[in-house]
Amino acid sequence: MYKDSSKLRIYLAKIPLFLISGIIRKLLSLMVFYAFAMQCMSTLAVVYWETKSWKWPAIQFVYMTALAYLGSWVVFNLFR
Repeated sequence: MYKDSSKLRIYLAKIPLFLISGIIRKLLSLMVFYAFAMQCMSTLAVVYWETKSWKWPAIQFVYMTALAYLGSWVVFNLFR
């Protein structure tokens, strides 16, 4: 899109700082969410297979989702 890097710098310099900080805040909170969230459903299947019960996979899923959401919320509000 921009063949000359000076044109890109001029374009980026026109973006207000509060927009850039908002984007960074959202990206960081999303990264924290994906770091803590349960992403591998096969892990839940293995826990079920080992325990022969849905109790521990459900606890694991709820705990990790709550931890990811809380961590994401903290990071999002920390950079206000």
